[in-house]
Amino acid sequence: MTLTAFVVAPTQQIPAARLDSVLKYRPAPTALRAKYAQNFRESHSCSVAAGVLSVSGVAAGVCVPARGKRGLAKRNKNVVISCASNKFEDFEPPPPKDGDYQDIFCRGVNGAFKQLVIPVIQEKVAPQPAGTAGKDLLDKLTAAPEVPGISRPLWAVIAGSVPTALGWYGYYKFSVEEEMFQEELREKGRVTGCGGYGTLFPFVFGFLFGVAAQLVGFEQLGTALISVASVWILAGQINLYKRVNEICVEQKGVSDGKPVVWEWWALLPPPIDVIVGVRQVHYLAKAQAAKRGETWEKDVVAEEWFPFVDAPRFTLQEFFLTPSMWFSFTKDVPDIELPFLRESSRDDK
Repeated sequence: MTLTAFVVAPTQQIPAARLDSVLKYRPAPTALRAKYAQNFRESHSCSVAAGVLSVSGVAAGVCVPARGKRGLAKRNKNVVISCASNKFEDFEPPPPKDGDYQDIFCRGVNGAFKQLVIPVIQEKVAPQPAGTAGKDLLDKLTAAPEVPGISRPLWAVIAGSVPTALGWYGYYKFSVEEEMFQEELREKGRVTGCGGYGTLFPFVFGFLFGVAAQLVGFEQLGTALISVASVWILAGQINLYKRVNEICVEQKGVSDGKPVVWEWWALLPPPIDVIVGVRQVHYLAKAQAAKRGETWEKDVVAEEWFPFVDAPRFTLQEFFLTPSMWFSFTKDVPDIELPFLRESSRDDK
């Protein structure tokens, strides 16, 4: 009997629903994937243990013999696979189509800025298959990007961002952009965003060089670089909101097939830009959990403390006129009655 596999964390229990995403994204021949997909789906869970299968040729997608008493058995309730390479280095994306300038541009920017990052960092943040990271909070916060992306609920993003003075949020931004980039390549063969490298690092380099230029006396150059960097990250944020809307619409059970944020709110001053930002974090986490076959665990921060985070998409007028969606302690406050704004709110929808 043969099997092609890649790394999943040792001793981790993987629900059968998640094995669909594992099989979907692993670099294995289509015929082989189809042959074993049903066997995996019929299993209740997958108990991963090292040293069970011979996987010397796995990284190249080569079928290798499974040996030993604990080999893969169709009749078993658990499928035992071994740990080998869990990287996606063997995936060869199709070239961009002629005239698809968005795909060409996004891939080009991502690739160019990736070359500016030292290899050891590239190795640390290389995309991994779903299920590689552990389930503990620290494991998720420090995990490399995965495909499909890791579900990072709002409470976890806050837990990583506040103690680090938003330093970890930069890594969150890199990770979700890179996960969506890699996922688009594998699902659609084209991308609509610049990925982690192409989104975050132009901003980082532009800002740092801008500050350095100002410090050595080139005030105008420094200001220009910082301005360009700011426009770049803002444009990337608007594009992120657009893609999160598309993901939530496509993914069943997330938003009833409706968009969740207004992209243009990213252009508004605080607190509106913060409101749309935390909603993006929350709904993307729900969509990724659904895509990975994971059970969504209630996020108290998003679903109780700040009800507006989990609410269906609303207009500015609705937000300001509905105190019950602001905080948990205002949930019983009646709506503010300003008829002309209520009418305008319905028209905006």
